[in-house]
Amino acid sequence: MEGKDEFVDIEMKEYLAWPELGSGSVCDLARSPSHWKYGKHEYGVEEQRQGNAIHATILEPELFDNDHLIIPKCNKATKAGKDVWTGFLKVLCDKGLVPRIILELKSLQQMHILVDNCLCMTRQEYDMCLLIRSRIDCHPKAKELLYSETSQTEVSARTNLNGVPVKIRPDVINTEKRFIVNIKTTQDARAFRRDAIKYNYDAQAAFYLTVSDLILESHDDPIPFCHYWLVVEKSPPFGILIYRAFLHDLSWGNNYFWKGLNNYRKLQETELNYYPGYTTQIIDVGTIGHGWREYDED
Repeated sequence: MEGKDEFVDIEMKEYLAWPELGSGSVCDLARSPSHWKYGKHEYGVEEQRQGNAIHATILEPELFDNDHLIIPKCNKATKAGKDVWTGFLKVLCDKGLVPRIILELKSLQQMHILVDNCLCMTRQEYDMCLLIRSRIDCHPKAKELLYSETSQTEVSARTNLNGVPVKIRPDVINTEKRFIVNIKTTQDARAFRRDAIKYNYDAQAAFYLTVSDLILESHDDPIPFCHYWLVVEKSPPFGILIYRAFLHDLSWGNNYFWKGLNNYRKLQETELNYYPGYTTQIIDVGTIGHGWREYDED
């Protein structure tokens, strides 16, 4: 089985086709099995599209330079605007990036649903990506983490973690120097903690570290795996901050992803077609703390 207990270089669409649980699914399960069933994710269409473009310009600059497409700015309510938009969609079709049915679509959001690995962006987003790339190139520590000779970019692996099939695809992993890097974008890099709470970045990091140790059979290595978040602001001057964490720093996230795995096991053990949601108990306001995390029923 490709990628079983080893890191392999495959395209994102192949990784997504693997049936194992990724970090997003594990966090959905921790939130509630019901959220996992209905695929409840916090990211919006625009955030995903921009995130894909920024990742490509940093991690796959040649792909970005060769395959990006600028979304035309036009008023589709006018004949001239419709002609411009139809011409753009025909370019996508001619490149084989999307099926011909897309010619019937009118909105960017509808288009996004069908586009597969297509780097479509507005002119403003394209300029933003180039500026972010230049900022990365001027940041010595970011360049060291991302472009080290021993760093691997967007490789994938899968295994079984306590009987649960799981998979990971870190942005960068360096098995020799024992670190993982994931790139995150935000409005204010100083307030990254808010994003970490909202999007469960600490749980994702703990999950990646645990699975990487398992795959590489390095639990007893004297040098622990380290996780870096390279946080890039999405507006000028595109500030960059790098945060570091070891597994022992991520106790909440570690407990959270294990909760997701336990919920998955419980679903597999029952024959009932039932996916529990939130607790039915009343939550006492006094149980809500003021640290990184708000109330969690466990």
